[in-house]
Amino acid sequence: MSLYSIPIEDSEKEAERIKELDSYQILDTLPENKYDDITRLASYICGTDVSLITLLDSERNWYKSIKGETGLTSREIPRDISFCKVAIQGDGLYEIKDTLKEDQWKDNPIVTEQNVRYYAGYPLVSPNGFKLGTLCVVERRPMALNQSQKEALRTLANSVVSHFELDKSREIVRKKNKDLAEVNARLYQFAKMIAHDLKSPLQSIKSLYELMRHDEENAQQYKEKMLAYLDRMGQMIDGLLAFSRNNLKSLKKEEISTGNLIKSLMERLNVREISFTVPEDMPTLKTESVLLEIIFQNLISNSIKYCNCEFTTIEVGVSSHDPLIFFVKDNGPGISPEVGDRIFDPFERLENAEFKDGNGIGLYTVRTILMQRGCDIWFESEPNQGTTFFFEWKI
Repeated sequence: MSLYSIPIEDSEKEAERIKELDSYQILDTLPENKYDDITRLASYICGTDVSLITLLDSERNWYKSIKGETGLTSREIPRDISFCKVAIQGDGLYEIKDTLKEDQWKDNPIVTEQNVRYYAGYPLVSPNGFKLGTLCVVERRPMALNQSQKEALRTLANSVVSHFELDKSREIVRKKNKDLAEVNARLYQFAKMIAHDLKSPLQSIKSLYELMRHDEENAQQYKEKMLAYLDRMGQMIDGLLAFSRNNLKSLKKEEISTGNLIKSLMERLNVREISFTVPEDMPTLKTESVLLEIIFQNLISNSIKYCNCEFTTIEVGVSSHDPLIFFVKDNGPGISPEVGDRIFDPFERLENAEFKDGNGIGLYTVRTILMQRGCDIWFESEPNQGTTFFFEWKI
């Protein structure tokens, strides 16, 4: 067996080397001037026509930079015939002064087909000690490097690794900045959701306070209701926090009557002059009631907010028990087909939003909560015929 076909013995260490190489994310990237400048300088110093920056994965010898006419039809060759495969098994310069005089290389396709007579390569060694590839010079005549040329080639090889490290660090910083931007966006969305979903209970508390000021006889009753609303606000904040952290499993499940939950919600919304229908046979569930309440609150509030009819009707019910699907139906102006699923995008407002204030965060919150629970939401609507929102709820 010739030397160039001998496999690397330590497969475990080789797997670690490949993992280190992959961490730089440089394989199969485009040529870059900074690396081409190094191969150009290496050829100039060493007096060769060809200089290469090579990287070796499990099957191939891939070229990051090529200076000179190599006769190659692609930027890679099989690893098994590569000089560099042997070069990375040593600690210093690997030099072949005349390939035709070396029994282990004279029949290599690189020699016989491309007429390569000289090779010298320094391993590209990562800070963790893994040899990723080489900086090498190639010539079609026998030759040898002097000591100064060898030292210069070693210095340039170290420069290549320094560029690898710098690119890797920049990519880490880029990813961290991207992650930070995503966290900041999530915090902003969370702040918007808090402001949006707590507005209704705060308005209810304000209304109760005004009633208490003018009705001292029932003051205690108003206080108890205000305390109940404040307690529910705390639960809603906990629910939104869990949602924002992708940690819905931390929410406590409790047995609730969905009919009572909706009726309590309507009372808190202080709805008047609206025909509101909830069937008596609404299901009782053991679930995260605070999330279900947030969803119903947003859907019902939107029906009230955007219905510019003289007489508003809202119906809440169940369209299917297996799977469990709730619906909220109104007789409002409907949603244009052109809007489509954009209605669930953050800050997207209904097309008749000029009738009421709104920030477009409610339906986004609803869909995101449902998506985290593996549930779906959709709507059916026709202009001037009202809208029905359907959503799945998995127990």
